[in-house]
Amino acid sequence: MHKVKFIPSGKSVDIKPGETIYNAAVRAGMVFYDGCDGKKCCGSCRVKVLHGQNTVNKPSEQEKTTIEKYHFQKDERVACLTYPKGDIQITTSYW
Repeated sequence: MHKVKFIPSGKSVDIKPGETIYNAAVRAGMVFYDGCDGKKCCGSCRVKVLHGQNTVNKPSEQEKTTIEKYHFQKDERVACLTYPKGDIQITTSYW
């Protein structure tokens, strides 16, 4: 099983097949600033992928729209639309 590690807390959690970063983080007790409770519509669950960028799905059209709308950096993703398939480390500005 693969892990999502949350920086700087150092917490980590196993990622279930087909699970988003958002859902894994909620299970780990990490608090997200979000406006939609993970319903994939606001982009507030922005995370920066520190390691493992090559282990996540390519952005969907919905995610691309959000990334463009909110001017994400190249290494940032929408947590509720991102599915890791390997070990990953993430952070966000509000942890």
